[in-house]
Amino acid sequence: MMGLSKLVSVTGRLLILALLTFGWGQSRATTIFTDSANPVTIRAVDASMVGSAQMVGMSVTATFLNQAPQTSSWMATGSTGPNWSLTTGTDTDVNTWVFTNDPGFNLVSLELDGILAGVLFDRTTFLSEGTPGSGFGLDFEAVPNAAPPALANVAYSRPVQLLGSAGPVGDLFNVLTISYGSTPLSDTRLEFRQDTDRAVPEPATLALALLGFAGVVRLSRRSHR
Repeated sequence: MMGLSKLVSVTGRLLILALLTFGWGQSRATTIFTDSANPVTIRAVDASMVGSAQMVGMSVTATFLNQAPQTSSWMATGSTGPNWSLTTGTDTDVNTWVFTNDPGFNLVSLELDGILAGVLFDRTTFLSEGTPGSGFGLDFEAVPNAAPPALANVAYSRPVQLLGSAGPVGDLFNVLTISYGSTPLSDTRLEFRQDTDRAVPEPATLALALLGFAGVVRLSRRSHR
């Protein structure tokens, strides 16, 4: 039986897909590309409640016009650079992403690299599930605002495949790149939607993480004695 929260999520997704088809997709003029080279193999997919806290370690690189690229590692509450910040909520299935930057810094590109953190960008598969365990997915889509729409090129790269499968299905990728090319984004705020999943850690990786956490707890207890 489908729970209420899941039903709301599915209903909301259908509404978003309809708006993408008949409204937002046309007004925001986003062109999507995929790069099928260099696939990454994972054991399984976790699509339940993936949000800010589950993306720790993801690399985020913002490039502004006439500026060197600025790279920052994602923390539990988001990612911050010298002139920008990127945040999202507790579940990217329903929460938007918000990128803000200082005035006078025109965004050329924004790259989210989830390889080391096991973050998967899940593309739209409409009413059918793509990679087993990934759910429906949701393509990048800029949220409309009062400013004129910017022309964005969105590239998904480093496709993900399940261990033992015939290859990538084409809905999961480790890297998302939002590019404005020769017409940088002059807004100081970019809000967008993009669903994410997580790669289920290998048992050895999970064991090391638990050992590390236990060590932190022991050190914390000693410091309070």
